[in-house]
Amino acid sequence: MKVLQRTIRQVAMLAAGGMAAAAVMLPTTAQAQDLQGTLRVAANGWIIQKFPVQVAADDFMKKHPKVKVEVIPNDDDTFVNQYLLEWAHGHNPADLGIGGTPGQLASFVAKGYLVPWTDFFTGAFAKDKFVPAYLQSGVFKGVQYTLPFLGEVMMFSVNKPMLKTAGLLGADGEATAPQTWADLPAFCKKLTEANGGKPGCSIHWGFSFAAYNYMTCLLGEQGTFYEKGTKIIDFSSKAAHDCLAVGRQMISDGTSMPESVSDDNGGRRAYVAGAVGALLEAASREAEAAATLGADKVGLMAAPGTEKNGTIVFSHAVYIPKADTANARTLALAFVREEILTPEFAQPGLKRFGKLPTYLPAWKGLESDPTYKLVLSVIARGVNAPAYAGYDQLDTYMQQQIGKAVLGTESVDAALKTLHDQIRTVNLTDLAAAH
Repeated sequence: MKVLQRTIRQVAMLAAGGMAAAAVMLPTTAQAQDLQGTLRVAANGWIIQKFPVQVAADDFMKKHPKVKVEVIPNDDDTFVNQYLLEWAHGHNPADLGIGGTPGQLASFVAKGYLVPWTDFFTGAFAKDKFVPAYLQSGVFKGVQYTLPFLGEVMMFSVNKPMLKTAGLLGADGEATAPQTWADLPAFCKKLTEANGGKPGCSIHWGFSFAAYNYMTCLLGEQGTFYEKGTKIIDFSSKAAHDCLAVGRQMISDGTSMPESVSDDNGGRRAYVAGAVGALLEAASREAEAAATLGADKVGLMAAPGTEKNGTIVFSHAVYIPKADTANARTLALAFVREEILTPEFAQPGLKRFGKLPTYLPAWKGLESDPTYKLVLSVIARGVNAPAYAGYDQLDTYMQQQIGKAVLGTESVDAALKTLHDQIRTVNLTDLAAAH
């Protein structure tokens, strides 16, 4: 508990200090008049839906009357190939990009199409004002090529009325959390009984989160997801076996949803509808359910062991093309400082959709909220998935074998042996490391 309290105090001080410094750095009238020209901001469609991108553009133009900001939606599934093709043919489609996972943006870095953010981290935007794990996810070849602005974290989203019926809600209104992965079956059994015999839990072993949940389990159980003395994901330890054996047991017992393997949004839909008591995937599902069930009916719970050992985090970033003119680059950096990293931009996405600000001062005013205290304590120990060059291929292998193991179509040991062999066929070059 002392560690948790210290972490919260550090976050609160950073947030307060960062906001004070940011206030000092706001542009003067003279500086506002210096900025001019057009800034083309391209953003994933879902980001435009969940964040006030156009409002930010309008505000920036109001501050800088000689600047025109154009907001251009792009498709999350196709923008990488689209931009690679356009840059390869000498055409620059945008001056600032908003949205993209490390895996997506690595393609831009590999081709040399992005400029580093090395000179950005000064004053109110020093590196210690950002959540370390999220910031690290924008590092490629030892250089900060992208700036993560929103994060996700793997945690349980919980239904408080169901927890209360199951006797799993403490006097403080928070979940009585299982302490180890082996405690999960009993926890989910109680929720299943409280849910009228329907599965009380959903652990997402499907397309989007199988690998993340597996690594989250390993972190909670043993403090690392690597084989001892290596940077290779562990598929041979007792903890590795227990993670999948428990997952299989709960599906077999009817206490965890089997649909979580085949239906990428099955558990999510059930949780948002109030039909499942605990859901392990991106913690943003809690905010989604709050919109339909009520904020007092939902909450978050750390996966076993992860409040101490850390859990998997992932991010979306902003990026600046190397093809930008010097003036467009200046406008892009100013837009990020004055709009993207503010509480006004970040907190609507946090409160309505659970998207976590990576810049600590953007949490201003929320440091004492019990749910956010827990989130801040967990992400302070956040761990990124390995930045393997062949991670996408490995992710596919893990989806396939983990699904077979938890559904019982293949033994846990056989699935782990296959993964132990498959990972050694993958390119394990660390894209984040300095080359």
